[in-house]
Amino acid sequence: MAVAIDLLIISQILLLVERFVDLTLFSKSYQYGDFVVVQKVTSHILFVLGHLLVCDIVLKGDTLGKRIMKISAVKESMNELSLAERVARTVLKSVSLIVLPLSALVFLVNGFTIQDFFLKTVTTVKSKDHVNAYSR
Repeated sequence: MAVAIDLLIISQILLLVERFVDLTLFSKSYQYGDFVVVQKVTSHILFVLGHLLVCDIVLKGDTLGKRIMKISAVKESMNELSLAERVARTVLKSVSLIVLPLSALVFLVNGFTIQDFFLKTVTTVKSKDHVNAYSR
């Protein structure tokens, strides 16, 4: 859910930015009879990756979605993630967003994300008294 909130926030920021700046990296049109198909490659994925990396560095891994949901990612041993682990988690999260149907299926079947599997992390619920880990 936190990723969905993050993507919603990022998409709204991108819509606002695109009103003033053209983010197109490559564009090509194809004519098919009466139809014109436009192939457009934009820098959106770079913007998303940049946003997530800034959250990892500045907010210590907490994205806006995680803060709203009051969750965080920690190692299975309940220790905080290092900067390198947070960056690796972000890169894996970006890759999983590109192959979203596959990563969503893995999550629904196994109950954990691709980045959690490879980096041995869990999602925890933040509270004032204690931290509860979602088990795998």
